[in-house]
Amino acid sequence: MIHGQTVHQPLPALLLSDGDPLHINCTFTVSVSPYLYWYTHYYNRAPGMLLYNYGTKEIHGFKAKHEKETNSYHLTKDQVELSDSGMYYCAVQRLARCPSSE
Repeated sequence: MIHGQTVHQPLPALLLSDGDPLHINCTFTVSVSPYLYWYTHYYNRAPGMLLYNYGTKEIHGFKAKHEKETNSYHLTKDQVELSDSGMYYCAVQRLARCPSSE
């Protein structure tokens, strides 16, 4: 949560089979353009960042897409694998504005 603003990931759990497509949606409310992140936490591994909107758009078959019109950030993969099992988290960070130099 960002000072009264919200991040919402509607599906608490997904049960997919090997080869199924993955689609996770995250919606948010922020007053300025945000940094958007997808984090993962796989079994027996430390949590880590998967993708973010100002960096790599695809890794290991995962793709992230920011839709500004709907304030949403999607995570997709055409075909999941057993090794993709884990927790997926969306995070939002408001961009800092630089003070005016006037």
